[in-house]
Amino acid sequence: MKLIFSCLLFLSLCLNATSSNSWFYFKHYPWIYDNNTKDWLYLQGHTDGKMYSFNARTKQWSQFPDQNSSEESQSNAIESLINGPLLDNEGKEVDKDVLTGKTLGFYFGAQWCPYCKQFTPDLVSFRNDNKEDFEVVFISSDYDSSSQFTYMKEYDMEFYTLTLGSDSAVELSQKFEVSGLPTLIIVSSEGNMITRNGRTDITYYPDQALNQWKEMNSGN
Repeated sequence: MKLIFSCLLFLSLCLNATSSNSWFYFKHYPWIYDNNTKDWLYLQGHTDGKMYSFNARTKQWSQFPDQNSSEESQSNAIESLINGPLLDNEGKEVDKDVLTGKTLGFYFGAQWCPYCKQFTPDLVSFRNDNKEDFEVVFISSDYDSSSQFTYMKEYDMEFYTLTLGSDSAVELSQKFEVSGLPTLIIVSSEGNMITRNGRTDITYYPDQALNQWKEMNSGN
């Protein structure tokens, strides 16, 4: 009985389908609203197995999700989190696009902090093993910038960092309610906080941590 019903359902869908220029779609296929572009998109499956969308405003087709739109959204999320310059481990300003598409760890620490010195080697190792998908932004609480960059060099931190005491650094500390060092806040590529327990995850579950964060983010 179930087999007969399934066959009838499939036949009904085929009869109600229309096709044009190798497109196939069914009646009542959903429209969705793109919050980034403020456009209505009509989704359709293609014979190549991919999903495409028709923009009601521009009258154009594009692959869905639009990779360029996704990257732009992620770039905007990074800009909203870091409103000042992003620096490399030598103090040179770099483009924030280096963070796009990656899970981020905002590491609050300092050279004078003994617990930071214990955790930093684990974080360096974890970041180096997962640098294609994970990046660290170091927010220093050192007394001066010389100590900040000496600490980064001493522990081989190929991280990015912020200007010591900058508005951006202070805002991030307040946003994530950082009350002690070291603290590692894990944030998705879309700018959403995943967990405050990055330090614990890396210390005890380094092999599972990144996948666990991605699963937590997809469940939000």
